[in-house]
Amino acid sequence: MTHALHTRLATLDDVAALTPLLISYQAFYDHTPDADGARAFLQDALGTGQDIIFMTLRGDEVLGYLQISPGFHPAQLRRTYAINNLYVTSQARGLGVGSLLMRAARDYAQAHNATKLTLMALPELWTSQAFYESHGWRHNDKLQVFEWPIAGAPSVDAADPACATAA
Repeated sequence: MTHALHTRLATLDDVAALTPLLISYQAFYDHTPDADGARAFLQDALGTGQDIIFMTLRGDEVLGYLQISPGFHPAQLRRTYAINNLYVTSQARGLGVGSLLMRAARDYAQAHNATKLTLMALPELWTSQAFYESHGWRHNDKLQVFEWPIAGAPSVDAADPACATAA
């Protein structure tokens, strides 16, 4: 029996199922996988409600996830959201998982009266950029991203692949 794909909000009960995907995300970007750190990060993100995580499943198998973080646009007095992580397992790529996750994020942002969704992608990730553009995303050439490194924190340099998403 073939199970249909479905996307839903993740809860604290999903931490164990999501942890291997976050570890794979770390490995994809050549970071040392950290199972305990991944588990703690997900527990914190979901437990505090600071982030929203969507997951796409086929039956009980998690095929991908997308994490958004809320922000606020003070000039428009409206919420914004930033996509921080989008990961689809290698065996699920091409099945529409990324599209389902992007649609869930868009629908969530619209339902919460957000003014925009944003994301960052490395310039060399042409496949990811083409995916985003095929879903209506536009490159914003009016803004530049500036970062201020925090002493002792891992690198967040634009050249650091962990700053981008894997679709």
